[in-house]
Amino acid sequence: MKVANLTITGVLGPGVEVTTKLFPGISNLNFNFKENTIEVVEAEKANRHTFFDYEETATITMTISGNTTTITIA
Repeated sequence: MKVANLTITGVLGPGVEVTTKLFPGISNLNFNFKENTIEVVEAEKANRHTFFDYEETATITMTISGNTTTITIA
């Protein structure tokens, strides 16, 4: 199975801090527009699922370059 790398940068927590999280070896990325979430599926960790909530976010920028995707939530 082919996998890719993902970096997500966004605002987290009540302290409104900018956080960057790296995900090597993801197999799928799902946007749920009704629930305002992004689901990251990591193939190399027994299909672990991580969810990001962007309900109060104004902009999501997704950049794909080769085998790496970068998502910025602002």
